Amino acid sequence: MNLNSKNIVTLSIFSSINSLYILLYILNQTFLQIVCTLCIMLLLLSGLIVFLKVHKISEYKQNDKLEIISKEKIEFCVIYLYEQLNDKLTIVRQYLLWNNRIKNITAIIIIYFLGNILSFVNFNVFIYLLTWFIFLYNYINDAYINNAYKIIHPFYVNIKEQAKYFYDNIPKLQHLKKNI
Repeated sequence: MNLNSKNIVTLSIFSSINSLYILLYILNQTFLQIVCTLCIMLLLLSGLIVFLKVHKISEYKQNDKLEIISKEKIEFCVIYLYEQLNDKLTIVRQYLLWNNRIKNITAIIIIYFLGNILSFVNFNVFIYLLTWFIFLYNYINDAYINNAYKIIHPFYVNIKEQAKYFYDNIPKLQHLKKNI
């Protein structure tokens, strides 16, 4: 898949998710109604493509074996999912074993803030905004991302070092830290 077709696929996924949420909000339909509508539209679109592609009905052979997804692609997908799952579980295990206290405290704070934010944000709005962020991240110039990273990274490192320094120098916890 070349870069142009990858962009087209990403754009079509983004637009389909956006159209799904527009239908959910504007037309006030349920999620299952939207899924059924999209399935019907997919069937109609595939019928139109078959009609336009096959000029004569006699050329269409009903018993032709279709291989849309090959066995190699399925094996590659399963292996990729297996590796990703193991990588994520390794990261989760590091957090559960409390190997790095600063990372764990940071994760607890981030999860707490996300919980507070998501408590009053509708889940559909959250997914809609998430798709916009993914879309913008894919289409923003890499130069902007790299320049912002160069500017923000020193501040992040400085704040992380200060938090570690403050944590290490809390007087009331000195006797607890010595016992651990």
